[in-house]
Amino acid sequence: MIHVVLSGPSGVGKSTLAEKLIRQGVCERNVSCTTRPKRANEINGVDYDFVSDEQFHQMAKRGEFVEVKEIFGHLYGTKLERIQKAKKPLLFVVDVDGMLSLKNARVPIMSIFILPPSLDLLKSRLMRRGSNTEKEIDQRIERATYEMAKKDLYDAQVINDDLTVCYKTVKEFIQSHEKS
Repeated sequence: MIHVVLSGPSGVGKSTLAEKLIRQGVCERNVSCTTRPKRANEINGVDYDFVSDEQFHQMAKRGEFVEVKEIFGHLYGTKLERIQKAKKPLLFVVDVDGMLSLKNARVPIMSIFILPPSLDLLKSRLMRRGSNTEKEIDQRIERATYEMAKKDLYDAQVINDDLTVCYKTVKEFIQSHEKS
């Protein structure tokens, strides 16, 4: 089975696209582990498996992850067991390094990079979100520049300047890739 990787800078709309792909039955949610604090709207076991640093390190030591990454001071990991038990394509919302780790672990994936129309618009989206400090937003914009420079490593790149059009393009790419 070929799984789906969705990447792009923070604030580009990955989570919104992912939710729609899952709700429409195109993909199954991959629930990663993280040491990041849970946001108010997130549900443990649905959005992420929220674990302590100690729990995460124990899981890593036991070889439970196919990839592990530290982002903004928090650990994230993809569980091997989740990939093995998937009934339909899993949707991985990971950064560039996570996508490369999945490829290196020989997880069969199709990769899609979501781009913002511009960095200025991305910054305003992050500011409207209201969940990050100005320093964190600057760090995310710096990270976005790094990630966008690696967009050509992906099977497809889609600009999210209109969510409906972006979703349709992503869905069509996934469905055409599954058939080939």
